[in-house]
Amino acid sequence: MRPRNRSACGPDYRVPYRAKRRCLVPACGFYEWAQRPDGKYPYYFLSPENALLAFAGLWEPWTQPDGTPLISYTIITVEPNDFVRRFHDRMPLVLDEKDYGDWLTGDDPKSLLKACHNEALTNYPVSQRVSSVKHDEPSLAEPIAP
Repeated sequence: MRPRNRSACGPDYRVPYRAKRRCLVPACGFYEWAQRPDGKYPYYFLSPENALLAFAGLWEPWTQPDGTPLISYTIITVEPNDFVRRFHDRMPLVLDEKDYGDWLTGDDPKSLLKACHNEALTNYPVSQRVSSVKHDEPSLAEPIAP
């Protein structure tokens, strides 16, 4: 599966949502940037226990221009909780393990479309190397001194 980069707020997502083409996207964490007077600095958000996070997603089959079939997905974003709001105006929809079944098979799990509790995430500053696509290595998620 391949991620698609589109807003999860529009009518394009009603069909996969109602058709129960919902998925869980496992992730170790996600990055957000803090604006300071001397520039933007990346922070890594993760579970306090360093456990996998499950982002709510939607999947869709589609055909590439060359005719090749592909299954793609998107990560649902929501208004941020207070912890993430200092960095960005939205965040991935992080699901609690008890809600996985409702998200995947519930008739209309719209009650889950809200930010996780502040305590579900922690963060720390990381290297600015994360800002370049030239760098793709696990060390980018390691903490640095503030």
